[in-house]
Amino acid sequence: MLGEHLTGFCDCGNEQETVEHVLCLCSKYTVIRGEFKGLNPCQFFLMGKCHFGNRCRLSHSDPSQDDSDAASPDADDKQDGGKMEDRKKKEDSVNKVVNKKPRMRTADDVISRILWDPSVDSSEFAVGYVDRFLGVLERPFCDFNWDTNPCDCDYSSELALPRHRIQYFTYRGQRVWDRHSRTDRVFGSTGQSLAPPFGKEEEVKAEFCKLILINFVNLFALRLQPSELPDESAIPAASPDQTEERRGGRPPKKQPTHFIAFRANTPAILSCFQLLQEELTSLLPSSAPHWQTASKLHVTLCLLVLNGPAEVAAAAEILRQFAHLDRNPPVAVTFPVKLKHFAGKVLYLSPQPQLHLHQLNCGLQEAYRKEGWLHRSSYNPRYHLTLAKVENRDGEKIFEGVGDLKVGKGLNFGRLPVNTLHLCTVGDSRVDGFFETVCKVTLR
Repeated sequence: MLGEHLTGFCDCGNEQETVEHVLCLCSKYTVIRGEFKGLNPCQFFLMGKCHFGNRCRLSHSDPSQDDSDAASPDADDKQDGGKMEDRKKKEDSVNKVVNKKPRMRTADDVISRILWDPSVDSSEFAVGYVDRFLGVLERPFCDFNWDTNPCDCDYSSELALPRHRIQYFTYRGQRVWDRHSRTDRVFGSTGQSLAPPFGKEEEVKAEFCKLILINFVNLFALRLQPSELPDESAIPAASPDQTEERRGGRPPKKQPTHFIAFRANTPAILSCFQLLQEELTSLLPSSAPHWQTASKLHVTLCLLVLNGPAEVAAAAEILRQFAHLDRNPPVAVTFPVKLKHFAGKVLYLSPQPQLHLHQLNCGLQEAYRKEGWLHRSSYNPRYHLTLAKVENRDGEKIFEGVGDLKVGKGLNFGRLPVNTLHLCTVGDSRVDGFFETVCKVTLR
């Protein structure tokens, strides 16, 4: 045994009596080591310190691996079950990737498309956005300065809109992009078809059906015998609109027949209008015959297409019901003297703030839109007080450079409360110079 010899040598007389020698190399304990070789592996090997390597007489195998090799069938079943679970997890993850919703194009992408696509008219778009105090509001796309950082915007003269507040975009009253319903008919990123003016699927289908119908009619006419052809006198004359449609052209646009407006007839407005007219006429003499009469000054809220007395009476009744709604606070506007123009032919001033005016008009527009009477130009209204207008379509664009003229300094049009609305007929004038009024209501 260890320590029994004072000389320090083992009984075999070959080497010193050390634990490593006795357990691994001593020939005196070979039989004993053989009995325990399978049960007791080399402890130095397990610790990574055995210096004898293959010469070691103890086992250099890991008992845990040996036990795993001789594992029971239950353990194999458990391993198979674990593999099945792993495989199911992988399949579920693959299915999740497959069923993942496609990425929707952002509001920034839509804004860039509207601004830079030459085939798109930005004035026909509107933006629905969240106001922190008033909820979801809708305003014309052109009212905002999209190139300005909202943090650097001067909200007294221009507006900017944070992108995360945008909820939807509409084109001529139809939504083409909606955040909550994941509607994208601008790019089609969520699977919907493209809507005009971004895609022409609907127009292509209509034209294709029209061509098929024309070919069928022509083929049927060729098969008719001369005696079977109808008498020309029995065929009713086609209207100009039908003739235009048969030629493949678009039907003519419906013209508005009535409009809803409030008058701008306070003493301050009338006096400032006269002074501004005199000042601008001295700088632009060609504009003299195009100025409006003071009695016709007004701001239009809605353009309507009414066919017949019954629809006119129904529209007047809607206006009367609208007038009984409570409004707090009442709406009032001012007219900063900043001259603007439409295509160089219409000179106007913009009422401010347009936000309150648009909130007043939204309910009225929605009521007439449901009836199908709202004219397409009123889907995205641009509120304005017309000062002068070139009636002739081929007339000269005399107001193009009016924004560079320094006129109207010191003029104050005052504050105009919007408390009376008029339903008027387009074109007709009364004795007092204003338009023929069908209905007049006072707001609460």
